[in-house]
Amino acid sequence: MPDRVMLTGATGFVGRAVLDELLRRGKFVNAFARKGDDLPRDERVQFVKGDLFDAPALDSSMSGCSAVIHLVGIIMEKPSAGVTFERIHVEGTKSVIDAAARNGVKRFVQMSALGARVDAQSAYHKTKWRAEEIVRGSGLSWTIFRPSMIHGPHGEFLRQAANWARKRAMPFLFMPYFGSGAFGTGRKSLVQP
Repeated sequence: MPDRVMLTGATGFVGRAVLDELLRRGKFVNAFARKGDDLPRDERVQFVKGDLFDAPALDSSMSGCSAVIHLVGIIMEKPSAGVTFERIHVEGTKSVIDAAARNGVKRFVQMSALGARVDAQSAYHKTKWRAEEIVRGSGLSWTIFRPSMIHGPHGEFLRQAANWARKRAMPFLFMPYFGSGAFGTGRKSLVQP
């Protein structure tokens, strides 16, 4: 692992855990996020404010780095705010890859998702696959990892499930579960949290 790492999504659920581990290992981190309020006060952490489409901020965040760990992803779209799987997973990854190439960063680590494949049924998994294809074709030395659901305190999935159970979010009449077909009556799907 290089001495200075650029970390996208540094204040997110997974990003905070990765940041803590990088610091535990004695690394310096350029923490790239929209807000830096939650970052630890540590001289090894340099906060760079920006988003995936802010080329000058991306360039600044890669200064002195020999690796990028790209964690930014969404599990729910908000099209009215421009937050779609296509924009964040595919276009966002391309933007970060392009910045890495411009700045001579050689190593790229991409968080994808279990189930990402070209023939996936969900737009989420299809766009994760397309982002992987961008990484594979980048010419950089890369690693792609595909976690399933990641659970823990303050995790988005657990907050979403709690809202379903408390009837604060749709669907209000039943708890979603994992399966295929109408209301999960088809073959069972495996879940690997």
